[in-house]
Amino acid sequence: MTAARERDRFMRTRWGNIGIYTGCCAAVLFVIFYYAATYIPSATSWVFAAGTMMTFLWLVHQELGDQPFLIGPHECHRCRKII
Repeated sequence: MTAARERDRFMRTRWGNIGIYTGCCAAVLFVIFYYAATYIPSATSWVFAAGTMMTFLWLVHQELGDQPFLIGPHECHRCRKII
């Protein structure tokens, strides 16, 4: 696999993960505010929603970071040897 193909695969995976995090965050926030009307006091739901939002924002921030470095043994992309 060439470096360009690996970079493209990494970018597709990155944006896929960000989409999953965003969808999960929206679903969790919907459930929090849906049930907040009947079961949870209003202030508690806002605090829980803020914590949930910060957690998912942190995950997206980590995903937008640079490509991880190859540390330790790995496969050479040209000759397929373990180096």
